[in-house]
Amino acid sequence: MIAFRSIDDDFSDVEQPANLRSESPWLNAAVSDDPYVAELLHLARNWHGEPPTIKELCKRLSISRRSLEQRCRAVLGRSPMKEIRRFNLERAAQMLVETKSPVKSIAYACGFSNPIHLSVAFRRQFGVSPSGFRRNSLHAVSD
Repeated sequence: MIAFRSIDDDFSDVEQPANLRSESPWLNAAVSDDPYVAELLHLARNWHGEPPTIKELCKRLSISRRSLEQRCRAVLGRSPMKEIRRFNLERAAQMLVETKSPVKSIAYACGFSNPIHLSVAFRRQFGVSPSGFRRNSLHAVSD
């Protein structure tokens, strides 16, 4: 059995920028119904270094890839890979707002193989390029 900690506890004092607020699946009560999905989200959020692969996460969770896929689709409505990608994009957005690191460095830190992959995925998710997102965030803070 996996030890379960509420992910909300870890981040209850963190204020997300207004342009990042969305209905996050780890705030959904259904996540707590499946300890494997809850632990997957916890591991993905707290992994140090390059973001984990599904294979690494399955090994840590002692669960088959297929079983994890089925559980994630049932609870989150998407695959573990899509959830990790969504999380990596949110982390990139947070880094764009909170640091002055170049987009290239942020791309690599968030697990993208190059800045172009980050830019394409970021634009698809948020409707703006990473640089545009940073500019908009800076203007929102100064207003």
